[in-house]
Amino acid sequence: MPLWRSLRVPVLVVFGSADEYVPAQVSADRIQRALRDGGNRDATVRIFPGANHVLRQLPLVAGGKWDWPRAAPGYIDTVTGWILAHSH
Repeated sequence: MPLWRSLRVPVLVVFGSADEYVPAQVSADRIQRALRDGGNRDATVRIFPGANHVLRQLPLVAGGKWDWPRAAPGYIDTVTGWILAHSH
């Protein structure tokens, strides 16, 4: 957490709620708290429902019928929008 507290640049942190390696909500809460405690005023933390570690949704895992894995809904727009908003 010390490294997260020391960041003074804009930060986008993304997680998938169905991440098989990282507890998404716990990690998001800890990172967000560290960024805030460190004084970072430009941090965005998002959790994408049903998405795995690589931000893909696996329809069967999410309770749907079989389909190819796809980027989590809103993920590409979130990243694109964040980059455009921070590249001035």
